[in-house]
This record gives sequence, C-alpha cells and structure tokens, in this order.
Amino acid sequence: MALHRIAEGAFDARRYRVHGRAAILQLLPFSLEESPRVTMLAGGFPEALTLAKTRDLWFSSYVQTYLERDIRLITNVRDLATFRRFLALVASRHGQLLNKTDLAAPLGFHTDRRRVA
Repeated sequence: MALHRIAEGAFDARRYRVHGRAAILQLLPFSLEESPRVTMLAGGFPEALTLAKTRDLWFSSYVQTYLERDIRLITNVRDLATFRRFLALVASRHGQLLNKTDLAAPLGFHTDRRRVA
C-alpha cells in the first residue's frame, strides 16, 4: 500500500491486517497562523494551496470522495446528485438561521411543519 494513500485517509487497518504496524495521523487543514496563503476561498488544505491551477478539480474530487465513501458508510444516500445540491445549499447558507423549507424547496422536498427536529 502506497504511503500517499495512507496520508489521504484511504487507509483501513482492518482491511490490510497491519495492526500495530501503522500509525494513523489526523491532519487538519492549515490555519491562518501556519500559512499566509490560507484564505476564505482557498481554505487551508495543503493540496488546494499548493496546486492553484487544479484547485477546483481538487475540491470537486474531495467532495466526490466524501460523498462516495464517507457518507455512504454512515447512511444510505440514494441520490448522490440531490445530496450534492443539498451540500451546496447548506454551504451557501452557513451562519444563518436554519430554514428547513428554504432548503427543501429547491430540492423538491417538503417539510412537515408539525414536527420540530
């Protein structure tokens, strides 16, 4: 198994039977203090900061990996395209009060006003 796959987070110790022979590091994005290139639009992921020409491709691939691998381990997402649109809607409304109807309408869903979650 290549080291870069471990660094990308694609490593699963249960699958490769390397118990006790692997170190798993949790790497967070760079902060403003660590790199002057961190911005609100570029974020702090090292790949996105160092590969300016392919930044959009990197972010698209990051979201695709998140959808196909991580989310599907947690729950059964039947329509990835709709879930991707949901992520974009949530991202565009961060820092605002939650309005479930405002999120549901563009996706073709309805909210049940009788139940508050």
